[in-house]
Formats: sequence, structure tokens, C-alpha cells
Amino acid sequence: GGGRAAAGGVTAVFGLEGPRLGALGAVVEACPEQRTRGPSTGRLVRERVEDTRRLLGDALTEQVAISDIAGCLEVSPYHLARQFRMLTGTSMHRYRRELRARAAVHALLDNPRRDLSTIAAEHGFASHSHLTSTCKQVFGQTPTELRGALQGGAPQSRNYWKR
Repeated sequence: GGGRAAAGGVTAVFGLEGPRLGALGAVVEACPEQRTRGPSTGRLVRERVEDTRRLLGDALTEQVAISDIAGCLEVSPYHLARQFRMLTGTSMHRYRRELRARAAVHALLDNPRRDLSTIAAEHGFASHSHLTSTCKQVFGQTPTELRGALQGGAPQSRNYWKR
């Protein structure tokens, strides 16, 4: 039915498969065709922003352009970006970066012995240092500092071990 057509379009746009494709397809299938018949403009914008948040969350490690998301939601990239910022107080880029940082920190806290470079790569960061600088900006602490706090509060930096 319509779900397969929507999912096929999502595969072409995002290159996703499996569970991610199913989640993304469900969002796309629930998009504008069903919503243009009645809800207020404010409600439509809120729902569009929520759909955008879901799409960004479902494709955390993928390269996704605003124009691709806007195309799935049948709205211009300019209006989508403006509406997203208006309702969330942040840009889609910053929102997505913070989601990726949170996911990486959760992975680190779930298994504190994991290599940071591996966690960085799995969560769409270019390198260990990219993850570190993003965590410092988002949380005010590096992943190593966050890991140290989890393991009893002792900082795990090189300076700590030289004392």
C-alpha cells in the first residue's frame, strides 16, 4: 500500500534499511496528506516539527540534508528551518548534534571501558576529538571527564595521573 511507496522514497532519500527505515517510513506515511484536512496551522506546524525531530533522531548517523527532510514533509527547507527554530529555540543542526552527543555519552556510560574513537565513529562523529569538542560544548565536560564522574568522581585526565 502507501507505506511501501513512502518507505521506498525514504530509502532513496536517506539510504536507510531495517528498523530505521520502518520508523522513518511510518513518520513519512503519517505526513501532510492526512493532515491538510482540518487541523489549525499552529497544530500542523507543531506536528511538522515533531515529525522533523523524529526524522533527525531516526537517522542520527546518516548525512541528512534539511532539503531531504523538507521534501519528505512537503514543505520548503526555509519554512521548515524557521518553524523548527521557532518552536524548539534551536536549529536543526544543533538539535541533531546534541542528540548524537547524548547517544554517544549514553553508549560510553553503558560501557565505560569502550574506546572513545569507536563510540565517536558509531555515532557519526568524524573523530575522537570531534566527539570530545562537541561534548565539551554541549555538556561542559569531555567524555573522559563524564566517564570519570561515573566511576567515582576521579577525573581521568593525564594531569590526574601525574599527581
